[in-house]
Amino acid sequence: MKRFRFDVFRFVGSWILVIAVLGCQKSATDEGEIQLPGDTPDPTVQAAGPFSILNAVEGDQEVTLTWEASANASTYTVHYGTSSGFYPTIFSSSATSPTTVTGLTNGTVYYFMVTAVNEQGTVPASTEFVRMPGPPTLSDLGDVFSMTKATAWSLALPFQLGGDPNLACTENVTAASSDVAVLPASGISITGTYPNCSLNLNFAASVTGSTILTLTATRGQMTATQTFSVQLVPLAAGVYSLRKLVLSSVAKAIQVRRASDNTLKDIGFSATGGLDVSDLSSFCAATSCFVRTWYDQSGNGKNAVQTAAANQARIVNAGVVDLKNSKPALIFDSNDYYTLSNAIAKAAGMSSVSVAERTSNASIRTIFSGAAGSFQFRYNNAHKLNLLRTNQVSLLLASAVSPLGLNVISTTTIAGNSMVATNGVGISNTTSPGFTSGITTIGRNGSNLGENFIGGLSEVTIFSIVLPPVHRQALEANQKTFYSTP
Repeated sequence: MKRFRFDVFRFVGSWILVIAVLGCQKSATDEGEIQLPGDTPDPTVQAAGPFSILNAVEGDQEVTLTWEASANASTYTVHYGTSSGFYPTIFSSSATSPTTVTGLTNGTVYYFMVTAVNEQGTVPASTEFVRMPGPPTLSDLGDVFSMTKATAWSLALPFQLGGDPNLACTENVTAASSDVAVLPASGISITGTYPNCSLNLNFAASVTGSTILTLTATRGQMTATQTFSVQLVPLAAGVYSLRKLVLSSVAKAIQVRRASDNTLKDIGFSATGGLDVSDLSSFCAATSCFVRTWYDQSGNGKNAVQTAAANQARIVNAGVVDLKNSKPALIFDSNDYYTLSNAIAKAAGMSSVSVAERTSNASIRTIFSGAAGSFQFRYNNAHKLNLLRTNQVSLLLASAVSPLGLNVISTTTIAGNSMVATNGVGISNTTSPGFTSGITTIGRNGSNLGENFIGGLSEVTIFSIVLPPVHRQALEANQKTFYSTP
């Protein structure tokens, strides 16, 4: 007796298989099994019973199949392919449940079938299973740095989930915060539809500090993890920057005037939080542009405004965006300055952390000042940072000579303790009397004596508090990293 078995899993219409054996010809249909003359199945053996594949779990270059038993089955054969209904590859012809199919390619969709076998023939499982091996993937969110807000606020961070279209943002991704005082579990949610997910963070009013967020995607037995920091510092009374420093609800960075026709345009931020250089370059193509308004990001409405064209700092020169250390900057000459639409009020203690260029020009250059020169933060003609309590007199502090180029410069002023620092290194005066006014002007002595700033300004933040050292240092460190300062 001689028996041949042909397993056929996909065909269209009827078919005939013809085999010639020693001059004997026999045809078969349906199951594709041929019995030669005299070859009779054992009538005591029943055909394998119906059964189903129960599960298929993805792994790294593998998929593990589990199936229920088929009555009367002698063995099981595991097949797979890359299109539905067609399984040309046999992984094992003597498989047991569970079986892990190895040697697969991550990211490729496979279709799996298990057949129960005995001498009566083969019985396929009731349905095929479709799986794509490989771990899930998460796009890099990057560290988050922001000034907080006086009211509760939220932040949505988009990210990409990959690895399997069957994954769900809300079911397969979780997030945890290392410091629940900064961000509790109740302040974290994940929304979206594969592959476009969103990590939603909800912060309490005025919360500050840092936490580490861990984002985890799970797929079968595999996980992918991203960790990143969230750093929140107090909100300044005036925030002027060419990047997004207050991450919630800030749409505009500057308003520019095109020199060729004096048309005005608001310029916002890119998706990554920097100045929208693409929009700026398009608007200012082949001409120069100047900043009319430097918007206050604090929400306090203290915009820095200059309506006179001759006194506006430049941001684009003949179609090329002005850069300092590869980042956009306002370029001030000896005529340029801005008046705040609302003064930053005097407080018992005040601080500032800014990013400014020290050029080789040996002149007095004011970064910001109060009304009628009652307070002044400036470079003097010896390239040292000065704090002056009143116009050109009552010197509180003079720093060491600042290095050329872009620097992070900081101040703290309070009766009995004032400080100036360059790139985090400062000196203090423990007998200083503080100062007598708020801040009204950026880039010029407020008494209209001139002493205009010359060089590049990228960021000016002025606080109506004595900024705690931990937050001042965090802001300085972030500026150093972003602007590549010493």
